[in-house]
Amino acid sequence: MGLKNKKLIVLDTNILMSDYMMCGHFFRAFWFWIDSFGHWVYIPEVVVVEAVKNYRASLNRLLNSTKKAVKLLNAHLPKDSKACAPELKIDQLVSDYEKMLRAKFQILELPSLSHKQLLEFYAKGTAPYHHSESKKDGYRDTLVWLSVLELIKKSRVLIAGCLLKTLPISVLPKRTRFPTLTCLM
Repeated sequence: MGLKNKKLIVLDTNILMSDYMMCGHFFRAFWFWIDSFGHWVYIPEVVVVEAVKNYRASLNRLLNSTKKAVKLLNAHLPKDSKACAPELKIDQLVSDYEKMLRAKFQILELPSLSHKQLLEFYAKGTAPYHHSESKKDGYRDTLVWLSVLELIKKSRVLIAGCLLKTLPISVLPKRTRFPTLTCLM
């Protein structure tokens, strides 16, 4: 397959959070598609950090729920039959998860921009800093977007993906201003 037919796929945190171990139906189909066509899959460094943080929180939340359920179960069992909550080494699981992400994906470095430039995005309400009722401040989204823009500038290939629907057109290179958009989901 020629370079012009390859696609650069950039995943955001919400995709990883839907299936942390990436073994469900979506990811099985996704990996088959990637392997079949040889596309490149990236995740920005900020997505790695956010996914790892959310994975840790999810494990802690599930472990606490399990401990509460075991406590309730034990209240219904005779004293000589007690259930035990699993003992998990959360730090090791989280470390292994981060290593898996870094091995499975190409990681986009944090964008090379100054804090002043970030503040200008924020002050002007420029995408992704849309001032709204949302509690999100757009900081991480801005880092993701700018990481993707740096990838676009380096790659010199036409980008296909849902993300381009929301990118401010003025920051895209001229040859990618009217891309054919394709979505996996």
